Amino acid sequence: MIVKVYTLFDEKAAFYGSPFYCKTDNEALRMVSDAARSTETLIGTHPEDYSLYNVGQFDDNAGKLIPENVPVFIVKVTELVTRLPQP
Repeated sequence: MIVKVYTLFDEKAAFYGSPFYCKTDNEALRMVSDAARSTETLIGTHPEDYSLYNVGQFDDNAGKLIPENVPVFIVKVTELVTRLPQP
């Protein structure tokens, strides 16, 4: 199966975080949204610092990473936070 590879770019620290894997953009958006809801995460306490990017694909049958030429912007985390339902 081929899954997509994502990372969060931290604008304040100026680096990309450790990659994570999801089947679809929507699954990645849900994971980041969940983290943004929690004030116990850096993403939740500083959503303005982060943006989600797709950086490639991983083929788990071949064990092969297939990188994007440049990171593909998906969304700023602040945009997700404004869309989240209020508790």
